[in-house]
Amino acid sequence: DPRLWLSRVDPKDAERLDEAEQAAARDLSILDVEVRSRHPDGRIITGRIVSRPREAPDGGLVWDGMYLDTTAARAAEAELRRTAALLQGIGASTPDLVYAKDPESRFLYVNPAVEALIGKPAAELVGAEVRTWAPDLAEVERIRLN
Repeated sequence: DPRLWLSRVDPKDAERLDEAEQAAARDLSILDVEVRSRHPDGRIITGRIVSRPREAPDGGLVWDGMYLDTTAARAAEAELRRTAALLQGIGASTPDLVYAKDPESRFLYVNPAVEALIGKPAAELVGAEVRTWAPDLAEVERIRLN
């Protein structure tokens, strides 16, 4: 019974869900919304509803769709943001050179000390090949090997 599930939707998300559902029903368009709800065991979970209404022979609407539990994905994204902020803070607070490179020697991350040493902002260094900003080939090779 969808009413049971809808009764568990977080009140902060219920109005947004209702508006999205009404628009999809009116336009016979895809409903795609993420909401928080209370799981039967009491946990708050996050889920994405993707559904599309179609007209039924009796004139009503039939909704074909699915519910995807996105709780773990949202938790992983939050942990990634937390870890990235922590690493940024560590890199920014040390006078030591801190950087990460990919297998092709492109910087993935540089801290302010690396920016100061090279004389270019991170926006110009991250993702660029060393030869695009290093002054000579000997230096390119030295940086590439380091």
